[in-house]
Amino acid sequence: MKNENARAKVVRLAIAACCILAPLIACWTTAAQAQSLKAYDVKLDETTVSGISSGANMAVQFAVSYSSIVKGVGATAGGPYFCAGTFLNRDLTIRRVIAHCMQGDPGYPVIPITSADAAGFIRHVQTLSTRGEIDPVENLARQRVWIFHGYNDGVVKKPVTDALYDFYAHYAGTQVFYKDNLRSGHAQIIGSCPTGTGGPPPLQNCDCSVTGNEYIKNCGYDAAGVLLQHLLGNLHSRTATPHGELLTFTQDEFALDSLGRQDAAAISMGATGYVYVPATCAAMQPCRVHVALHGCSQNADTIGGRFAQYAGYNEWADANHLIVLYPQTASSPSFDDPFVNNSPGCWDWWGYNEQTDTEGVYATKAGLQIAAIKRMLDRLSGGYSGWQTQQTGGALALTDFTDRRVALRWGNIANAVATNVYRGRSADGPFVKVNSAGPVAGGVFVDTTTAADTTYFYVIRSVDTTGRESQQSAPVMVMTASPPPKCDPYFSILAAHAVTKAGIPTDQTCP
Repeated sequence: MKNENARAKVVRLAIAACCILAPLIACWTTAAQAQSLKAYDVKLDETTVSGISSGANMAVQFAVSYSSIVKGVGATAGGPYFCAGTFLNRDLTIRRVIAHCMQGDPGYPVIPITSADAAGFIRHVQTLSTRGEIDPVENLARQRVWIFHGYNDGVVKKPVTDALYDFYAHYAGTQVFYKDNLRSGHAQIIGSCPTGTGGPPPLQNCDCSVTGNEYIKNCGYDAAGVLLQHLLGNLHSRTATPHGELLTFTQDEFALDSLGRQDAAAISMGATGYVYVPATCAAMQPCRVHVALHGCSQNADTIGGRFAQYAGYNEWADANHLIVLYPQTASSPSFDDPFVNNSPGCWDWWGYNEQTDTEGVYATKAGLQIAAIKRMLDRLSGGYSGWQTQQTGGALALTDFTDRRVALRWGNIANAVATNVYRGRSADGPFVKVNSAGPVAGGVFVDTTTAADTTYFYVIRSVDTTGRESQQSAPVMVMTASPPPKCDPYFSILAAHAVTKAGIPTDQTCP
């Protein structure tokens, strides 16, 4: 590591945080109220995980490491697995990681993610799998994946998230949906601005295209709902107001340092985490868990309970027997070593917890924060009664679409072992099969062969054990979107403001 002055370290690590330092706000639910995390009737291998920014990188790291229990993963403004590891054995500095895995600050000239880099990520995953440092890589083929990038996001640029899409498309193919046609800035996207009644203060600036404040923005798009339905299948409608309990729990017993001592602060995790528990789950009815990971400058020490309250997951939890786990990071502002400095409270996606790590341990099952989250899930699933998954029924439905992709889902079909998906230009057909790789084993399919501004009709036909098809379903219509505008946003961490490519502050955003 090169020696750098303290001020430069702070700036670079703030950028690596993927977010800007926000004003310190008192925590809505205090640590004094926190209790020990309880056990519920949770099936561990039905877990899903998502995150924004550094949380997106951690969600991917966790989903790759523990692919045997993770059914699906969602990532907003994240990069490919092991992106920072590109430089592990050749000049790993935060400056290079920012330039390579974020690319949005013009003060740090871009280091592109090349095809050779992308191939290296794939090889590294295979190596880790062979060593047993992550779960078998074959599991990634069954994961459902939802990826989001807003075209006004100047913090993590689109080529970085494109590389994440390419990484997962290598494994999960037509189970990967990429939403890239909303005008949002760098943020967790929600459907409407909350008032804050009965909870933490309302959001400071909820405008869709703006980056900053709490990094939670209203784009009239229920990202959490779309994500959960893509990952879990047909769900019951969200509630207007969550009726369960948003609880705090102590994280120290789960967050162990490199010597096995209980010390959350030592690994840049907060003393207190959040968990949303619907009444049905509290009554020990069968439930699943979704892990929602905040971004940098979004932890409880910085914005209180706003992410846990407003990210959009709790409204879907009550009617769908879903516990939502919100682990929390903490700042660790040491100016002696740039690996230790984590003043914005980011998740560890570049190895700041493993100062002598030359193998990328931070992104494996042995990673200190990954291991802490797994211990939390082990506790939550401690009351498992042995129930088995019953796939939700329901007809073919449209999940979402862009100008280039259409995501579909359907429920359980009696006597079916797989499904074929057909597309036509009218409700009466003719219909042509679009799942060219073979029958779809699960209840989700993403068509990546569509054109913009075009009307399509989809039907499905189930396949039984003999290979015989059923009659087709009722058609579902979609008109794909127009292409998003050409947009090239940038964001200066030093200026804490959107800038032009030349580094000049600007308030202009793409419409």
